[in-house]
Amino acid sequence: MKTFALLPTALIGLMLAIAAPAQATAPCPTKWTADGFVALRKGPGVGFKRVKKLYYPTAVDIMTTGHTATWLKVWVNNSSGVPAWQGYVRKSLIDLNSCG
Repeated sequence: MKTFALLPTALIGLMLAIAAPAQATAPCPTKWTADGFVALRKGPGVGFKRVKKLYYPTAVDIMTTGHTATWLKVWVNNSSGVPAWQGYVRKSLIDLNSCG
């Protein structure tokens, strides 16, 4: 009987974990590039369409790091601080030592 009493609490926790994007760290800036921007792409690779140009030093929120060894899934906020774009960036173009 006690197991059933805990079930609603467990379901609420699971629903919150699924609904909120997972962040690995505090916001991290993009690095400077010769092109002047880092490409935010629809998928993890240069073959995917570019969603947005991220100009140095755009801050990105890392959602996941496990998709590939060289690409990160990130959120980018708009000027009001609201998450507006989601996509992938090359890991080597994010300054992981300057997060937060």
